[in-house]
Amino acid sequence: MPDAHPSSQTPLSHPLPGSIPEHVQDTYAAIAHVLEIVCRESLDPGLADWGKAIAAALCCQADDLVIRGQTNVWACGILHAIAKVNGWLDPDHPRYLSPSALYIACGASASATHRRSKQICDRLHLAEDAQWQIPIPPPVVNWMVSVNGLAVDAHLLPRSLQEQAVQQGLIPSLPPSDREAPAQ
Repeated sequence: MPDAHPSSQTPLSHPLPGSIPEHVQDTYAAIAHVLEIVCRESLDPGLADWGKAIAAALCCQADDLVIRGQTNVWACGILHAIAKVNGWLDPDHPRYLSPSALYIACGASASATHRRSKQICDRLHLAEDAQWQIPIPPPVVNWMVSVNGLAVDAHLLPRSLQEQAVQQGLIPSLPPSDREAPAQ
């Protein structure tokens, strides 16, 4: 799955881990742990924040469901639900997520994952709630320039060559440098 970098845009209206009922806090922690590992090792680390937001909401709204079942299957169901409501299960989507790769990464079966994913989507109304839609970032524009006869993306050039490319009108502006602070 391409980098989604969704962590900075996690839904704000989800319950905080401290508001999770005491009798499901260990379950939440176990699901969150699986999400962290699977997202870090197999997907996008920022996706774990979205998964934990759903896990927290489930623990608060559907604690009767969450206390049953294996935590890896819940984590897989959560990630599948995220992919489903965001259209990532479509192979033509830019953030395509292979279901079979997800099952393997989580160590869960397809049938158990689908069952949990459906329960999650139904209980939390994920398809109808826009807060669970992860925005697609705009595509990065490649500024191709010729350097010694080779086509090169101007983003990858040293700063001095980028400045020359701007002066010659080859690129519209200087890309942000790594040392510049992002615009607020």
